[in-house]
Amino acid sequence: MTPKSQADPAWQHGRRLEKAHHWQCLHCDMISRGGGITRLKQHLAGGYPDVVNCAKVPAEVRKMFKAQLNNKKEQRLQTAAQQAEFDRRATQDVSGVHYEARGGHYDEEAKLQAGIRASLEHAEFEREQMY
Repeated sequence: MTPKSQADPAWQHGRRLEKAHHWQCLHCDMISRGGGITRLKQHLAGGYPDVVNCAKVPAEVRKMFKAQLNNKKEQRLQTAAQQAEFDRRATQDVSGVHYEARGGHYDEEAKLQAGIRASLEHAEFEREQMY
């Protein structure tokens, strides 16, 4: 069975060197001493200010990795937004919960129900992230 990192299509355009995160581009022979597979993809895609662009990569390969990196960035932003919404909803006051006349404490049953709802929503969010 091939490890996940070896199955990445970017390894068709670069090869690992002996030290971890070091690689060599198969198109231009550039050697990178850090950054791993993501840095190789950025090298192939071009347009990253802290990464040297590959001058010899075919246009279709450049386009493919640029799209892949953009999709990954969009997924990260979407996940962060979902997590922020979950956090916001989990910490907001439950509608309909009022202070009791006894010392200004929230109704314990309403707090318990809000906690259960937040826990269920978080579990569903975690399940969605797995697939």
